[in-house]
Amino acid sequence: MVKKIIWADNNQTFRESMIGQYSTLDRFCKRAGIEVELDGASNGKELVEKVLGADYDLVFTDNVMPEVHGLQAIQQIRAQNKSVPIYMISSSEVGEQALKLGATGYLDKKDYGAFKSAVEKAIAIHLK
Repeated sequence: MVKKIIWADNNQTFRESMIGQYSTLDRFCKRAGIEVELDGASNGKELVEKVLGADYDLVFTDNVMPEVHGLQAIQQIRAQNKSVPIYMISSSEVGEQALKLGATGYLDKKDYGAFKSAVEKAIAIHLK
């Protein structure tokens, strides 16, 4: 069964490194034996529209984005979808706010090694 992941980040280079062909998420999922469809959003408004319009198995979102920031996107998604796992990509301060709004967890990309491990763990937990 194909699992669907969406990654929202206004930084196109970072977003593509996570979801493009041979990307970080693609490699993580292949190693775990998970068939995955990867999607992206360049802002929070697009993220909300996509998540509420389709069945995603896992959501990752940055906070600082145009139109609708990540915290607002989490609120809007949670108003209609209580079950999809959502991970905030941000500092611990914003991550704590995200948890209060219904995020499943948060990941800090300052320490890239720990960040990659946390992404792999989220995939293993929610997509197996």
